[in-house]
Amino acid sequence: MRARIYARYSTDMQDYTSIADQLRVGKERIAREQWELTGQYIDEGVSGSALGNRPGVLQAIRDGEAGCYDVLLIMELGRLARSEDLPKLIQRLRFRGIRVIGLQDGFDSLARTARMQAGMAGIMGAEFIEMISRRVHSALEMRAKEGRATGGKAFDNPEIVREIFARFAAGESMKAIASDLNRRKVPSPGASWKERCRPRGQWQVSTLHALLRNERYIGRQIWNRSQWIKDPDTGIRQRRERPQSEWIIQECPRIIDDETWSQVQARFRVQRGRGGGRKFLLSGILECGVCGSRMIVYGGGGMRRYICGTYHAAGEHACSNRSSFPLPSAI
Repeated sequence: MRARIYARYSTDMQDYTSIADQLRVGKERIAREQWELTGQYIDEGVSGSALGNRPGVLQAIRDGEAGCYDVLLIMELGRLARSEDLPKLIQRLRFRGIRVIGLQDGFDSLARTARMQAGMAGIMGAEFIEMISRRVHSALEMRAKEGRATGGKAFDNPEIVREIFARFAAGESMKAIASDLNRRKVPSPGASWKERCRPRGQWQVSTLHALLRNERYIGRQIWNRSQWIKDPDTGIRQRRERPQSEWIIQECPRIIDDETWSQVQARFRVQRGRGGGRKFLLSGILECGVCGSRMIVYGGGGMRRYICGTYHAAGEHACSNRSSFPLPSAI
């Protein structure tokens, strides 16, 4: 029997060594059964609530459908999925002749009770995630009403904030401002974040856009203005505005005067509607070989080209890769 192991841990807050433990337990079971270990799949720091953002499990599905192995070992059903898609996933693999075995929960897709067990595990997993979400939201709501921090943090350099607002209000582009800040090596709001793709500490057009729209700088802190909803298929989160009646508004120290704020927001109103959400064949796939950022498409008509997103948004001081290449004619 050809066996493979799937291992996953949920977030960066969990111990990544759990992956090694899951693989260890799987290998011990394979050795006892005298099966042949032919591969393993790993998803690190991702939720089990959707399949689309987990390359490991997607590859396991593709290889299973291609007949590359006979048994898939998992620690327990929650590692494979924490959603109501779990029974369908198990059924899909079983149809292709793949036996799924849970090492800790005793699950076996060949058992008579497998469908019921998978169905219950899927429902319980989805409810567990929803319960955690409600608890976190409730705790943050209490903190917001008490005027305490709710996790977000405004950029804490008033002089740089005033400079950015003044330059943009005077007509300078966000790309030019970002490039200059990177040239001067001014740390960005995300300088201390754990980035996975683009370089840390670099100013981006998107960074400036969020800063210039943040009402904290005019003394108005808003919590619960929007919510992020995860697409159940892709795992990609989408931002949706909440009704204004649900907002919690607190006063905070002001940095920007009303006149500058109005000038900045007026520029955004003029620019509204530019750009678009068109997707291209290689969107989200190509990465810059210098900084690891995603390659984006710029230009119009027959002049569209791929270029490093960081270089395009933040200039040569953020990424030195100026190279670009045209979209294939077939796209």
